Amino acid sequence: MVISEVESIVFERLVTRNVAKKVGVKDFDFKSYSELLNEVQAKNGVAYQKLSSFLEAYKKWDDFHKEIRKAGKEGQLSKEETEKLTFLSSQKDLKRRELVEYMSGISK
Repeated sequence: MVISEVESIVFERLVTRNVAKKVGVKDFDFKSYSELLNEVQAKNGVAYQKLSSFLEAYKKWDDFHKEIRKAGKEGQLSKEETEKLTFLSSQKDLKRRELVEYMSGISK
């Protein structure tokens, strides 16, 4: 999977913005990424924890993809690399599901 650096950054910012909006951060469209993270943490610690866990898992998955691409190994992974990619992908998906499930219970 090829995801550019810009796409990764935009995705992380979009997810953070969506969580900020859902927890009731005012003027979320006009705040920086770090401001949004701080305000999400202040408004809803559990949402912040789930968001942070997802973003961390996403970053690890994305960074490993970048390593694979840089080494020219796309489609040619060793057994260990395939296992690592599978693990990182499952962790990313798990943390995303946990975030989405938690956020779906917030009524804002």
